[in-house]
Amino acid sequence: MGNNVSVTLAKQVRISLDSLTPYDVVPVVPWVTEQETYLFLTNPWNRSVDVYGVEQARLVNRLQPVKGEGNEGEPWLHTPRTCVVISPDSILVFERGSITDAVLIDWRGDIVDEAPMKYFASHAPSFFNHGGRVLLHENVLYFKNASLDIDLSDLNAARHIPLCYKYDLNRHEFSALPLYYPPSYLKRGAINYIAGVPQLDVVTSRDMMVVNWAAKSRLEFRRLSDFSLVEERLAHISRWGKTLLHAPVRGKNQYGGYRKENEELFAFVSYVTVFYDRWRDLIYRLAFLPSKQLPPPDVLDDMMAPGQNRLGVVVLDSKGQLKGYAVFPAKTYWPYTSFVGKEGLYLSKANVYRDDFSEDYLEYDVFVFEPA
Repeated sequence: MGNNVSVTLAKQVRISLDSLTPYDVVPVVPWVTEQETYLFLTNPWNRSVDVYGVEQARLVNRLQPVKGEGNEGEPWLHTPRTCVVISPDSILVFERGSITDAVLIDWRGDIVDEAPMKYFASHAPSFFNHGGRVLLHENVLYFKNASLDIDLSDLNAARHIPLCYKYDLNRHEFSALPLYYPPSYLKRGAINYIAGVPQLDVVTSRDMMVVNWAAKSRLEFRRLSDFSLVEERLAHISRWGKTLLHAPVRGKNQYGGYRKENEELFAFVSYVTVFYDRWRDLIYRLAFLPSKQLPPPDVLDDMMAPGQNRLGVVVLDSKGQLKGYAVFPAKTYWPYTSFVGKEGLYLSKANVYRDDFSEDYLEYDVFVFEPA
């Protein structure tokens, strides 16, 4: 399975989902304590934040702030997109399409601050498409902006779209960061916002941000202070195949289907996310690996189609030194709902192509990687 790393299956997790929680909520926001790992899931269908305990294997809390007095009012949340846990009694919940439309709640679901982001309301983008996890490091929040689909006529404008913002909770300072689409992403066709958005994580041992681009063979390391580029490190396994070099192309008339971009994703290595493991001081770069043949057209039209492919994990130290890799079977894992905890890398089994897949559970295989 691995090369220059030993891979151990440390534990398996199966959490029963409440009937109101969908299995595919993204992102999964972990909060790790000594006794428990809590998973915070922003639930747009129920207008709530659902909290699951890994050890308890069940729903332990549902946070659903309401308008007015008592518990019978209209839910405060409209379409929650993501959240960040500052502490158990300080949970920031963000609505879809906005940074400023947020609310601060506590563990009981009571509202602590109705407008915690009001300090920069005049400076924030009027529309903000959250690109996954909001990162928190030393009281600074980092937001990813997943710009909407960009066609050829907008490529020049795309060069100037900041893809990351930060907000200092102590100073109430908000600023765009100098992270833009790589030139290679702007040479062909339209950019699909899901494949095009960079994935980030804070490397706490170095005060750096590691930046992953799905179509590039290298990881970027940037200073947290000003987001300047420090270095790029090779984080690609050549025997897996070639990377795309550019974002997957989506034609102007294909907004209802994913066939064109999935054809490319099945032919090339696509590095879909990156995690920093603060317990082991390691970086994991996850990739869908190319297939020898394309699946049927009806599968290619499905946004979940990459789940048919094998999953690769590149293991690096915190300085970006390649330590090894592992390859996991096709139709088994789903990187977008995976996360890192004390026990290791929690690979999500929310892959709809699994023979025993069930929408009634959150399931994880937890792996520990030890470089030789």
